[in-house]
Amino acid sequence: MRSILPQILFGLTLLLLSGSALLFAYRSLLRQLALNRLRNDFVGNISHELKTPVSTVKVALEALSSYDKQKDAGKAEEYLEMANRELGRLELLVGKVLHHEMLDNPSLVLDKEPCDPADLARSAIQSLEIPIRKAGAIVDLQEEGGPCQLQVDRVYVEGMIINLIDNSLKYAGEHPEILVHIACKHSTTTLSVTDKGPGIPEEYKDQVFEKFFRIPAGNTHNVKGYGLGLNFAAQVMAKHGGSISYSKPPEGGCRFTLEFPRTES
Repeated sequence: MRSILPQILFGLTLLLLSGSALLFAYRSLLRQLALNRLRNDFVGNISHELKTPVSTVKVALEALSSYDKQKDAGKAEEYLEMANRELGRLELLVGKVLHHEMLDNPSLVLDKEPCDPADLARSAIQSLEIPIRKAGAIVDLQEEGGPCQLQVDRVYVEGMIINLIDNSLKYAGEHPEILVHIACKHSTTTLSVTDKGPGIPEEYKDQVFEKFFRIPAGNTHNVKGYGLGLNFAAQVMAKHGGSISYSKPPEGGCRFTLEFPRTES
């Protein structure tokens, strides 16, 4: 035993080094896989966000081509302004994608600035003016306890509000009635979007924020979508230190609530 002890120690040391190297490689592989998942999630979610301004510009241009621009110059100007506003938002979103070199660095994800939530809601409603008109919808904006100010990424938060209202337009049936309610409280600010549609079945309410999830039954199954909008909203709200939740009002329908930490100017 004494004669082979050096060989035994050498073998144990070699095994320990080999095991450490394998463990290090395994952990590096796990980190790489996690980073790839983050990148894939981001690309999928941001792609969903990019579709909204593109669709709005397309609808505005189609509307411009459907009537006499000479007889209604004011309406043509309105549609052109809408298209220009959405192209500006598209440019900002594309810029964010191009500058996302490290997704695990929160400072590269959000570009926060002071924003009035009511202004964000009004801008979102204006961006959806044509779909709202086509759906025969009524969108009401109410404020409580304002004015207040949030420190948020305007592009992402406005995009979330647009997605929530757009979901109500798609899923709330004919001539939907949509309420956007803003409540400025002492420590938080909430923004909720409520409609009077069929709501979400009880068995699916805990899954609505999962990536790619869509309710697999009823008329909603035929509405185009990728199940990314609410998942992206949940990620963005988490980055803001806030949350998004779903509830069913007593009178029925569907309500999504964004809750932000309060920031005074």
